[in-house]
Amino acid sequence: MSTIKRLRYTPTTELQKALEQITDELERRRKQAESLPDELLIQDLPIRANTRSTLFRAYKQNTQAGYLVEKTLTLRELMLQLPPGYWLKFKEESPRLFDEFRDALRQKKIYINQVISIDMTSVNDDVLAQL
Repeated sequence: MSTIKRLRYTPTTELQKALEQITDELERRRKQAESLPDELLIQDLPIRANTRSTLFRAYKQNTQAGYLVEKTLTLRELMLQLPPGYWLKFKEESPRLFDEFRDALRQKKIYINQVISIDMTSVNDDVLAQL
């Protein structure tokens, strides 16, 4: 069934509840990202080039950013632009890269659980899957 047909046959209350959950999640993510230091560039994190390029590639795929993003991308921008489900996928598919990223944040006194929630996909995927 297409998305449009599913939306037509979904009760309005369910759609409103889903919209409310998505809005709450976006607001929570915005607040978490605002707590990050403005000037912390991804380029300045002590991570290997492979990990850095993986994050840059994900950012570019989600934002249509140009090739110069490597010089100016901040941690705050990265956290705001990547979809919530990305982090769970990143952790499952590349556990070593995820651990390296987490450890680099820890060195900067930023704890990944404060920045992202690995179970954030529940709002994004589960709610949207119901529609």
